[in-house]
Amino acid sequence: MNMKVLIVSHNPITDYNSMGKTFLALFETFKAEEVCQFYIYPTLPNIRKCCSYYRVTDKDVLKRKKSGRVINALEIRPDNTLYEHASDQKMYQNKARHRELKLFCRNLIWKWGRWNTKALRQWLTEQRPEVIFAAPGVSSFFYGVIEKMADQLDIPIVSYVCDDFYFSTFALQRGWVQKAYYRSLRRKIAGLMKRSAQVVTICDSLAEAYQQEFGCPTTTVYSGANMAVASQPQKSDSTDLVYLGNLQLNRNQSLAEIGRALQSINEENGTHYRLLIYTGDRNPEILRPLQGIESIEVKGFVSGGEVHRIMQNALILVHTESFQPQDIERVRYSISTKIADSLASGTCLFAYGSEQVASIRHLMDNHCAGVATGQEKIKAVLWDYLSHPEKREETAREGLAVARRFHSRELQSGILRNVLSEVVTDESTSD
Repeated sequence: MNMKVLIVSHNPITDYNSMGKTFLALFETFKAEEVCQFYIYPTLPNIRKCCSYYRVTDKDVLKRKKSGRVINALEIRPDNTLYEHASDQKMYQNKARHRELKLFCRNLIWKWGRWNTKALRQWLTEQRPEVIFAAPGVSSFFYGVIEKMADQLDIPIVSYVCDDFYFSTFALQRGWVQKAYYRSLRRKIAGLMKRSAQVVTICDSLAEAYQQEFGCPTTTVYSGANMAVASQPQKSDSTDLVYLGNLQLNRNQSLAEIGRALQSINEENGTHYRLLIYTGDRNPEILRPLQGIESIEVKGFVSGGEVHRIMQNALILVHTESFQPQDIERVRYSISTKIADSLASGTCLFAYGSEQVASIRHLMDNHCAGVATGQEKIKAVLWDYLSHPEKREETAREGLAVARRFHSRELQSGILRNVLSEVVTDESTSD
């Protein structure tokens, strides 16, 4: 059935950051006229996937007189990047130790700022959406924004949960600022979940946890990948292992451990393997653990189109997570968009992380990656794959099969369409 969906999120639909790509995959089977989007990040879409976009940033809210605007179609260009203005980068790349304090300040800005303007309300009315697809994330103020819009439009909410901010208790063991913020966030999450007609999650374990906690109907929609990228395992003469993504949550430390293992392999075998790290992170503190390791070369940010080329030209792709307890707790229910893209690339995947993390379990359960679940295993697993091309090919082939089974954009987007259609139908029937 045809319907109109309002996406309410931090990021617009793009192909240049992970959340943007997640939305792109989720709405693969939707026509532009079926989707509009309200978002708050200071960037511009680079793909015209929605019929209309409305943006309100933190700076807009502070201005009070003119808060937000419709994004002009001419502004949607393929060369748009993560930040519309370079000055925004420093503001939005928060250091971890100040994170909750900055989130508190941001909440106050939106609580007292003028965001719910006449222009926004008029835009919402003109779009005539039938259901809200909400991705609120870690910002507690955004839950109120979503509910306010639902009240004004009198339409149901389908909530999207791809990270666990509710069950994680590590923040509650820290200082009073962290405790106060996350207690408030948990209350906001609970309120939205109880109000949601459906909750869509990134994996089955997260769906089960939310269903048990809130009694809400849940559906798993896995992250989707472009299955047209590769039809068979890639053959590469490269000596490069490739990591693409952010270095937050101590992933930098795990990459350093992989780099040192690779350096040891090179010294023992006279080989010249490199770990290339493509990331937009430029914080010197985050990059420091990677410095001085000869086998590691840090590259810059790459666009969506370049990502596919880099993946297919690599010898092995790398996914990693931290072993720190607080980081495990933070990502234990997460399956990165990068997992889907890596499996669909036809290039062999190597993963390093704890079995407690959903992405690592997903790869292990489906036998579609070389996995090291401890520092002492990195070198042996890596060398096994580096020295056996047939094993890399076999694993890549299984990766493609798993991608088709779990991560097809068309398949997963179809599941989401069914969920949203059911909610819209139920709402119209009850009326």
